[in-house]
Amino acid sequence: MAESVHRSRFFDFMRETGDKLSPMKDYQQLAQPSLEEAIACVQQHKIFKIDADIQNKVSLAKKERSSEDDANNLTTDESAAVQLYTMESKTEQESLFYILNSTLRLADRNELKPFLLYVKLLLGALEKLTSFNGIVYRGVHGNISSNFVTGKKLTWWGFSSCTRSLEVLSKEEFLGTIGQRTIFYIECTSGKSIQHYSYLLPQDEEIILLPGIELLVTKKKRTKHGLSIVYLREITANSHMLEYEETPYSNKITSSPEVDFRKEAKQKKCGHKCNLWATKNCCHCSGLCL
Repeated sequence: MAESVHRSRFFDFMRETGDKLSPMKDYQQLAQPSLEEAIACVQQHKIFKIDADIQNKVSLAKKERSSEDDANNLTTDESAAVQLYTMESKTEQESLFYILNSTLRLADRNELKPFLLYVKLLLGALEKLTSFNGIVYRGVHGNISSNFVTGKKLTWWGFSSCTRSLEVLSKEEFLGTIGQRTIFYIECTSGKSIQHYSYLLPQDEEIILLPGIELLVTKKKRTKHGLSIVYLREITANSHMLEYEETPYSNKITSSPEVDFRKEAKQKKCGHKCNLWATKNCCHCSGLCL
């Protein structure tokens, strides 16, 4: 029987607030761990309801990655860390990518400590890969283009899965070709192709945008058949996780009467008020306490 394939990580950006958070740097001083050690550290924290089968996924990833020489000089643990990120679980909430990205979006950087060893492996692997400079795509069902204001900056803190192929995004298992949809055309300079590290699905031509990527909304377009397009351009000044000096920014004045819905704080189920738009989750606890 063919193994069930999940691609929830391609739609994960719906939980991004777009806000700028403090950078994370503590992982840099850590000794290089094994992937088993890195994931065990996450498992020790019961608040993260991670897949009970995660260590078996670690073993499978390491077995597959150790069977071939790596063209980019990644260690077995590093290349397996990338593959593990793409090995989604039966439910989104117990998948490694979901828990990691939800935690990366929290304002309290202390919540990231259980993930630092894994982040060291994953970022260490991605930084060895040649950066992709070009257009990548991701999208979501529904029209959420009103949440993106032309001339505004936004920051995505999760690892952002995109594809190089618009044809891939048009497949039924992604967005399809009918109904209300929003597609993002992202002009990036620091994307990382993990096509040859992705579990089962190299044909998805997956490109990862690194945490802390800054993007500028350059324009929007409404087309036929329920499709909206939002154009974004990467404007990240420096390393995604390192401390850097803030640069002054003046909002671009446009004639468009658009409203920045991200400024509207709303009550969440957990009791917090936050400006996490387009989702019921919370930017304080990311829904992990629900």
